Parts: sequence; C-alpha cells; structure tokens
Amino acid sequence: MDLQTGLTYSPGRARLSANLYYMRLKDEIHYDPATFSNVNLDPTRRYGLELSARLPVTARLTLDGDFTYLRAQFRHGPNAGNDVPVVPRTKARVSARWKMAEAAHLTATARYMGSKYFDNDAANDFGRKIPAYTLVDMKLTRQWHHWQAGLRVNNLFDRRVYDYGVRSVFTPGKYNAYPLPGRSVTVSLSRSL
Repeated sequence: MDLQTGLTYSPGRARLSANLYYMRLKDEIHYDPATFSNVNLDPTRRYGLELSARLPVTARLTLDGDFTYLRAQFRHGPNAGNDVPVVPRTKARVSARWKMAEAAHLTATARYMGSKYFDNDAANDFGRKIPAYTLVDMKLTRQWHHWQAGLRVNNLFDRRVYDYGVRSVFTPGKYNAYPLPGRSVTVSLSRSL
C-alpha cells in the first residue's frame, strides 16, 4: 500500500511544496551481512513529510532547499516498532545560486544527513549510531557560446565522515564503517551541439 498527497504553491517566481506519504511494505529485500545472502525483511512501514522551497531573493541570487522527515519501522516480527537500520529520520539540503555575470554562476550547497542505526542492528540495541553529518559543496560554471566550463569542489571542508556501517555479528561492540570521500576537485569542459 502506498498513499501520497501533496501541495504546491507558486507565488510569483517562488515555489513551495509539501508532500506527505505512507507506505506499507512486505518482502523488502535486504542483504544480510551475517549470512552473506539476500533475505526478505519483516514487514515495514515508512511515512514522512517532504518540504521544498525555491526563493529568488534578487535577480542574481536564488535560494532553494528541501527537508525530509522519515520514519521507517518494522511492523511485525521480533523487531516490531524498531527503526529500520541505515535509514535516517531527517535529511536536508540548502543551496544558494549566485549569477555572477550573464553566463557565470557560483553555487554553494550544504547537505545534512541525520544519524541512523547501523546495518545489522534491527534490534536497535547496539548502543551507537552512524553519526549525523553536514557536507558543503561548491560549483562554478561559465558558458561561452556552445562551450561550458566548470569547477566543482565536493566536501569543501574535507570532513571525515561515513554514511554506511555494519555492526559486527562476531565481535560485540565492533563495527565496520565505509567512509565517504574527502575533498575532491573536478574540472570539466563540455560543448553542446
């Protein structure tokens, strides 16, 4: 079962939207690190709220962002009522786009990911979670006729974070974490035909 409803409001050049949803899932496939095989999770439910906004502040500056609140819980089985691992309750993004010149733009984006239970912790009793984090990215683009050049810096402040981790089934209190990349710089040049 999947129920969704939403509302969008566009006063002038701004845009605001809100969406509510509720899902009841069964036979959701999950990789079990303890048995090294795919299994069906006990039935789950996911419900939440998604908000987004786009606001032209001036002719040259536009702000936009979104926020998600999500609950993912087991409906039946030994973990009924517990959170589904590796699903954060909150996440958000805020972005500012500055039109520096007619064909040049600078964009700064901050992304927040809330804390979540480790994989293999359906009982929610490990005693720790994958920590919340915020990353900032920057992008500069310039257009010349049919050419576009870009400079992108992901994880601008070189934060050392991880987005996924697995609770050990063999050693109590231990886990494996898979870090996200540190700062990276990408230069691009493309041509449209």
